[in-house]
Amino acid sequence: DAVSKARVPPSLLRGPAKEERLIERQVARSQIADLVSDLRNSVADKDTSLKLERVNQRGKIEWLKEQIQSVEADLQMLHEYKESLDKVQWQETEAEEAAAEPQED
Repeated sequence: DAVSKARVPPSLLRGPAKEERLIERQVARSQIADLVSDLRNSVADKDTSLKLERVNQRGKIEWLKEQIQSVEADLQMLHEYKESLDKVQWQETEAEEAAAEPQED
């Protein structure tokens, strides 16, 4: 009886069977609306999560850029320091060689 009733359109049903079918449809519509709402909320939550992740990634990228600039500045300072050490060493070598050469009086 339930199988045959399910195949009959509500417009052909009468009395309690028609009312029961309308209630079933109303419940089904309500459940579908709830599922759609839950799905929309889930999508919105995921979208918010992705946006936050994107913002965090941008923050990480900016931090990494700052770190790269800092390392580049440190490398430049080290290069300049090495050049000054090379210059001092060259001057010391020149002075040692000059002191080692026989003096002509």
